[in-house]
Amino acid sequence: VPGMRPGDTFLSRAELICTGMHFHTLNGIDTMPVGEKEAAKAGHWAVAVSVITSGNYSDDVHEEGALIPAEGEDAEAGRRCPLAADELVITGQGQNDLLGNKQQMGDQALTRGNAALAASCALRVPVRVCRKQADDASYMKDRVSYTYLGTFTVTRYWQAPGDAGFMVYSFLMKATPCTKKMYLPPPLELDFKAPAPAKREAKKEVAKAEASSDDEGGREFE
Repeated sequence: VPGMRPGDTFLSRAELICTGMHFHTLNGIDTMPVGEKEAAKAGHWAVAVSVITSGNYSDDVHEEGALIPAEGEDAEAGRRCPLAADELVITGQGQNDLLGNKQQMGDQALTRGNAALAASCALRVPVRVCRKQADDASYMKDRVSYTYLGTFTVTRYWQAPGDAGFMVYSFLMKATPCTKKMYLPPPLELDFKAPAPAKREAKKEVAKAEASSDDEGGREFE
């Protein structure tokens, strides 16, 4: 989205909608239709373009250092590897009771937003990611805000039993090079250096001229 940089904060979902960052008031995965050729390749009619990590699922894993299944290993019993600082694991959508207690009620299916994330993985479509967090400055009743983390690419996904025993989809997302470059603004350089010699000499000449002018004015007055 033009004008939006990683680190920008939004105080409500309404602000996300108005700025074009995320167009759903409830769903955490925003999608966009694709053409027939892309749909045939991806196996789905839409791709994911925006995700909000809300923490509403018990299996949400976003923190650095979390463990994920190693590449090519069984997600249920395979060895684990650490999650890098520029990676996120997004829990798929579906079968959540939506009461705020993070209870999974059944197995997730590769449909709707999950299928769109899988299509984004197949087509390597970058996905915008916003993180929901508590914020006392928010004017919303639940006192939360949303921080734009940048664009991420879905590198792979898997299905494994979640905390409640039901099958849950997980999507590994890696920050794009553009996000890595833009995430931290360059340090502000303040120039406290002394003026260049030429400038100092010029100031001396101006001071001498002013002093000479004052002396002449004084003599004329006398």
